[in-house]
Amino acid sequence: MSHLSGKFPFNKVGFHHGYPVPDSEFHTWIMQQVKVGGPDGHPLNIDVDFELSDSSLHFQRLALYGHNPLHMSRMLQSIARRRDRNLLKSQQEGIARFEHLKSRITYDTVLEDGSLMNEIYDIFSEIFFNGTLRYLCKVEFDPEELSRCWGYCISPHNDPSGRQYIPDNVASLIRLHKLGQNPNFQDPTKRLRQYTDTLLHEMLHAFLGIYTCMGGADCPSKIACEERFKEAIGFSGHRGQWQEAALEMEIAAPAFLGQEFYMNRDASLREEGEEYIASLSRETLDDWGFDEYGREIRK
Repeated sequence: MSHLSGKFPFNKVGFHHGYPVPDSEFHTWIMQQVKVGGPDGHPLNIDVDFELSDSSLHFQRLALYGHNPLHMSRMLQSIARRRDRNLLKSQQEGIARFEHLKSRITYDTVLEDGSLMNEIYDIFSEIFFNGTLRYLCKVEFDPEELSRCWGYCISPHNDPSGRQYIPDNVASLIRLHKLGQNPNFQDPTKRLRQYTDTLLHEMLHAFLGIYTCMGGADCPSKIACEERFKEAIGFSGHRGQWQEAALEMEIAAPAFLGQEFYMNRDASLREEGEEYIASLSRETLDDWGFDEYGREIRK
């Protein structure tokens, strides 16, 4: 069960184009969660003890479309920092599952198998998101064999023309581009690494798209949430709070999974434009590992 379905009967959870089915019992419940406390109580605070010494983390109020992106990013950063302390139970289970999965993959394994990528998605949800994305997203390969990007995420924050591709009963869709015909990725080990790098990148988009408020029609603080989301997440989805969480995930990956992850943070930052990069302090760019032009400084 995800944190969402653990609070609502799972057999009554229903989505259509990324949103709860209108006028359903599930939709009514979601709107009640978002509007708790009225405008003064929105976005919702999350009651999370980030400093627990045991291997648990408690989310007492985690609602779809209900939270400040800054709080959501900090929550993920805290989960990633568990690499230096007691692991969460979900992380322990996810790491064990990942080790078992790696032992099953051989040179002949068909990597472009949707079930394999969805299994890895579930594992990453446990390790990096404390299980909060389970059942909320579908992963598939894009029908187009070649593309300019590695993959993309369609979440509730996309416009209606994009959301129509989200399958029913999930809140988000991640599509990975097949690399089997790409001459640079004939080695299956290299191809799997690119798929998993891309998957984690897009899962971060999915999480922020599902749990943060961007000021939709049902938002009690529409203008404030729109501005907050624009500043924290940005037009392409790669501004400060995405960068902060992605950086912590990259740092944590070797301890969690025994391998480095490259989430393409520098190229993603440049999608936000030169004006935004110029507005960042030298200290911020240094903290993110970038030069003054938003290019990653490899060490």
